[in-house]
Amino acid sequence: MFLHDPLAAPNAWKLTKEAAPRLGITLQQAQVGGTEELLPELPMIAKEHPDALFVYPDVILSSYPRPQQLAEFAVKAHLPMMNAFRFFVDAGGLMSYGATASEIYTTAAEQAAKILNGARPSELPLQQATRFELVINNWTAKALGLTIPPSLLVRADEVIESPPPFATH
Repeated sequence: MFLHDPLAAPNAWKLTKEAAPRLGITLQQAQVGGTEELLPELPMIAKEHPDALFVYPDVILSSYPRPQQLAEFAVKAHLPMMNAFRFFVDAGGLMSYGATASEIYTTAAEQAAKILNGARPSELPLQQATRFELVINNWTAKALGLTIPPSLLVRADEVIESPPPFATH
C-alpha cells in the first residue's frame, strides 16, 4: 500500500506504479490530502490488509504527529512500514532508506544562503543527495513477528532495539 498526498508530489504515484511490476510488486494506493484526512484513511488500509505500507515522505505525512500515528497504526495493524526518513523509524516504523537528514538540511541552508545573497533560485543547480542511510527498528520487527536477516542488519547504518514512544505508555 502506497500512502501519499497526491497534491504534494503529483508524480510520486505514477513513478512508483511504473516501477512496481519490475520489482514483482502489486500496488494499491491510499490518498490523503489534508491534515484531517489521515485518520479516516487508516481503517480502510487495515481493512485491505496489504502486505506492507510505504509512506511517501510528503509534508503532510512527515509532520508531527503523523510519523508517530502511522507507526503505532502499522504495529497494531501488523503492517511492516517503510519510509524514506529515519524519524519514521525512531517513531516505530520498521525501516527507512533515504538521504541523511543532515545532508538535506545542510544543502537547504546553503541554497537559502545563496538566495539571500542575491542568487536567482532558477539559476541554482539541482543538488542530489550523496549520503544515504538504512535504519532498521528491530523492536518493531519482533513486534510484527519478523526476523530481519543478519546480512541486512550488518549493512544497516543503525539498528534500533528499544521500544518506540507509543509502546512505553
